[in-house]
Amino acid sequence: DNIEYRFIRLIIQEQAPSIVRYRDNIEEDSALIIAAYQGLDERLKRELQRYAATSQVLNSLLPH
Repeated sequence: DNIEYRFIRLIIQEQAPSIVRYRDNIEEDSALIIAAYQGLDERLKRELQRYAATSQVLNSLLPH
């Protein structure tokens, strides 16, 4: 799976209003991102870390 696409979908789902009920893949996407994290390029790691600082899902899962 393309981690960048999963990251984008995670951001969208996490930021989407709850009324639209678009949250079905948050756990799956965050698990794949965490599993692939060590093998990612530094640019993507930095972006993930930056987003994780404000993310309820990734905040406790990624290093800051």
